[in-house]
Amino acid sequence: MGAGRKQSPIDISHARIDPRLRPLKLHLEPTPIALANNGHTIEQDYEPGSTLTLGGTTYHLQQFHFHALSEHTIGGQRGVMEQHLVFKDDLANPRRVVVVAMLYEIGHKNPFLARLATAGLPMQEGDTVRSRVSINVAQALTEAALSVASRPADRRASDRRAQPIRPDQIRAADPVARIS
Repeated sequence: MGAGRKQSPIDISHARIDPRLRPLKLHLEPTPIALANNGHTIEQDYEPGSTLTLGGTTYHLQQFHFHALSEHTIGGQRGVMEQHLVFKDDLANPRRVVVVAMLYEIGHKNPFLARLATAGLPMQEGDTVRSRVSINVAQALTEAALSVASRPADRRASDRRAQPIRPDQIRAADPVARIS
């Protein structure tokens, strides 16, 4: 874990939307699908060129990965899945990391997740899936992620451990930004 004060996992229980928050300054490029199952999560390393500028510092997208059920909770309730976009300040302070987290809930078809699933998911620890098809993580972000720097979901996801979930049943809830 980093030196930040807010570390994983966190429970968002008394969040308020701050109308002064500005849009995320994201520049996201496509990257070839190259998923790896590291035994903890399914992870996609990202090719150089995608950035987040926050507080005057430019962070470079290193990878994104998923947690099912979600790592973080809202009012003590987990989402069915959570995606983390991991950005690093490679130039000034490579230990400084920004993670943009987005919770998912069961709902409408999600084209981003469907594209990953179509390429094939690495099912066992150590498995990898490579494809000539590219993916752009911007397609995973909701309108809220593209327009608000930090906005916790105002819905509560129920714990759905007992139900099998297909990627086409999952949709994105609102994102949460975290700096460590």
